[in-house]
Amino acid sequence: MAADLQVMVARSAAGPPVVSPLRQGRAQCESHNHNDVGHFIVFAGGKPLLVDAGVELYSRKTFSRERYDIWTMQSQYHNLPTVNGAMQQNGREFRAGDVTYHADEQKVCFSLDIAGAYPGTARLRKWRRSFTFTRNGPVDVTDTYKTAGRPRKLSWSFITPCSVRLGKAPSIWRCLIAAGP
Repeated sequence: MAADLQVMVARSAAGPPVVSPLRQGRAQCESHNHNDVGHFIVFAGGKPLLVDAGVELYSRKTFSRERYDIWTMQSQYHNLPTVNGAMQQNGREFRAGDVTYHADEQKVCFSLDIAGAYPGTARLRKWRRSFTFTRNGPVDVTDTYKTAGRPRKLSWSFITPCSVRLGKAPSIWRCLIAAGP
């Protein structure tokens, strides 16, 4: 993990990267920024499973105050939650906190609280996004959150080039979601 960037890339013992979780945990105020704190990418067998949408062709709007009106800059078009209708916001005050990282021969763990990347209307007290990648095994993503009152609406966006069908998740990918008071 690059400590100053808070970006982590993990891979199996051999072969292409399997998971590149977590775009920066830092503030959403840098050049070419998207509102995507906690976003992640997963590859399985060298092929993309969960992806980043990328960017549109650069224009004046890309570098203007309207930058975050562009869909590819918004958190709902990244592998992230939308909470009470609120997406992540841009600016120095919108950032993740409590970032942890550990790696050894068997697994890589990365975790951060992304609640600070959302405005007050999300009513978040905490949103811990944790990744555990067992080398040559599954990628576990766990979202644990606390809100001020019962959430009116929660939605998770996942961007994939794959066909989607409801049912059992592939063995490379597991997503766990837990709520608390």
